[in-house]
Amino acid sequence: MKKLDSLIYCFFAAGLLITGLIFSHCGRQPQPEIWQEQKKEAVSKEVKEPNTIRPPGIPPQVTFQPVVTEGQTMTTAEPQMPRQGIPPAIPPQFPEPQGLLEKMDYILRGTSHDMKVTLDVKTKRWERHYQLRVLMKGVDYAFARVLSPAKVEGQGFLRIKARLWNYLPTAERTILIPPSMMLDRFLGSDFSNDDFVKLSYLPRDYDGKVMSEEMMDGWDVYHLELTPRADAPVSYGKLEIWLRKADAAPVEWKFYDEGFKHIRTIHYSGFRSFGAHGIPTVWAMKNIQEPDRETVVTILDAAFDMDLADSIFTRENLEKYP
Repeated sequence: MKKLDSLIYCFFAAGLLITGLIFSHCGRQPQPEIWQEQKKEAVSKEVKEPNTIRPPGIPPQVTFQPVVTEGQTMTTAEPQMPRQGIPPAIPPQFPEPQGLLEKMDYILRGTSHDMKVTLDVKTKRWERHYQLRVLMKGVDYAFARVLSPAKVEGQGFLRIKARLWNYLPTAERTILIPPSMMLDRFLGSDFSNDDFVKLSYLPRDYDGKVMSEEMMDGWDVYHLELTPRADAPVSYGKLEIWLRKADAAPVEWKFYDEGFKHIRTIHYSGFRSFGAHGIPTVWAMKNIQEPDRETVVTILDAAFDMDLADSIFTRENLEKYP
């Protein structure tokens, strides 16, 4: 009996010892209801008081917005930059191209003009020098008479609208030049028949586009590209023109054939004023396909906007020389 009591006492003491060790290691567990309330209070406190520690790499002037998810607080990795109010880029405002072409044409042509010019043609093998009188009225009438040298003196050209005649005094013949020959050389020069008698009227026959503003020969210029209209009686596939911004006077002109091949370039210089018209007096034409050729037109004298008689622009006057 005493042995049984001793054995029960030992088991009871061992149970107390194990229970004490468990409580001392794990601590007292809270009641389920109390634990749930404590969890809600912790989440609510984190929502009301988010973590405002500035993440590394974000400068002081940049604000950042904490992103709160249920049960935790987290700072965004992408800072919210302040709006700077930068306006969108505004494209340059160019003048209307047709207006520039009309102004250029008036500067060179006027309502009418009477000019005395020289035409100098140079190649590797020979040179020719001509003096001519050139008259124009409006856009439909042009007349040119060769004054020298004596070999070709009296030869004349008459344009009435789209028709061009050439008078040959030595043969006492007048030839109607067909449209297919408008690109032929004028008196063997690098100017075409169309160039010299101005068959085409740029504002009417071409659509223009201002490509850019540039600097050329010390002038502020507009760079224009012209393409012919479908029904225009022109000989070129494309033109490029550089006009002075101040007055639309030409500085350079590039000619392209119908296959858009660059064939000639004319450079303008020697600006002088004749009345209200400030025009270039030296027109140097370079032949791109034949670089050993060059033609220079020099305006010696000019008068603009006078009343020219219609009788000047007739076949009868063309064939009357001297």
